[in-house]
Amino acid sequence: MFTIYGAPWCGYCTKAKDLLDQKNLPYVYYDINEDEESQEFVMGLGVKTLPQIFDDLSERHHIGGYDDLVKYLEVI
Repeated sequence: MFTIYGAPWCGYCTKAKDLLDQKNLPYVYYDINEDEESQEFVMGLGVKTLPQIFDDLSERHHIGGYDDLVKYLEVI
């Protein structure tokens, strides 16, 4: 299971969800504009871009953004 923190205006967030859908990989999506706890979590990471993606099957491994997800999926 993957976790994606993103926002509706984020094109790379949409691309990340589409990629996981194409590969039939399950994910949970949190809109940081609608969920204050998620927004605080992402801000606490010290990152400035969206999406922020985690692999929950790998003990909540922080993958990074969309490009990082593409690379990650090539090796798993």
